[in-house]
Amino acid sequence: MILKLPQFFVGLQVIALESLPEVGVKKGDKYPVKGVKDYCCGTVVLDIGIKSRTSKSKCSICGTIVDKSGDPNAWYLNSKYFAPAETEFIPVTFNKILELEKLEVSSS
Repeated sequence: MILKLPQFFVGLQVIALESLPEVGVKKGDKYPVKGVKDYCCGTVVLDIGIKSRTSKSKCSICGTIVDKSGDPNAWYLNSKYFAPAETEFIPVTFNKILELEKLEVSSS
């Protein structure tokens, strides 16, 4: 069985495709994805660690006000401004993941 990963997922390093001065994002800088959400109209938004002062956000596509439940201080940004920093991934089997988890648990 082959698993198809979404383009963005928590832990992925992304690179900014353009500057977003209103939130301090600079074109070419890399950021870790800390959260991924699908907004109301299907827009995928990313939490890259930038904090907001509000617990609500406005969808940049359709204008709907969205509650940022989970982490109300995260500023979710439209994924169209980002691309994965790494495009080649080393394939890992499910058994290898289980093996690594066992090692991590036993070393704790």
